Amino acid sequence: MPLVIGITGYGHVSGGAQEILNLLPVEEISPADLLKLKADKSRDFNKIFKVVFKEEHLAKPVSDGKAFDLQEYYNHPEEFVGVFKQYLPHITVLMNCMYWDTRYPRIVTKDYMEKAYQEKNLKLEVIGDITCDPDGSVEITHMGTPINDPVFVYNPMTRKPVSGFEGEGVLVMAV
Repeated sequence: MPLVIGITGYGHVSGGAQEILNLLPVEEISPADLLKLKADKSRDFNKIFKVVFKEEHLAKPVSDGKAFDLQEYYNHPEEFVGVFKQYLPHITVLMNCMYWDTRYPRIVTKDYMEKAYQEKNLKLEVIGDITCDPDGSVEITHMGTPINDPVFVYNPMTRKPVSGFEGEGVLVMAV
């Protein structure tokens, strides 16, 4: 299984996360290539794969056949539906580095996490929620994690977080 780090956003926060990640043996691939990565037998999997997601990877217009338009998404997000969950089964670490408010679709929901966990279709092990919007774009982020207690484990089946590194589920750091 390839190690894939997905990064949402392309601003300063995303740039900082990518700067650190680029110190490692990393290959950047597109979101479209991510969906085919596991089946690509010609790839060298002894590296980290980095995928940067922009708005057009997070949502699509509700109207069939309509092309994604960034300004329309900003002005009328209610006319869009979230599609990021198609990428989640392929990501090992998610760094959420984008702006979000309640008008936009979530990228990780509690319902998705529970279903994927039940179906054993969840490769996601760690979420670095730099946006730290409690119950926001990463719905399982219930609070920011303080420096003296930097992570919690979210159990998709119980829908409860447990402070620290121990437990069943996804490790979350939210700052």
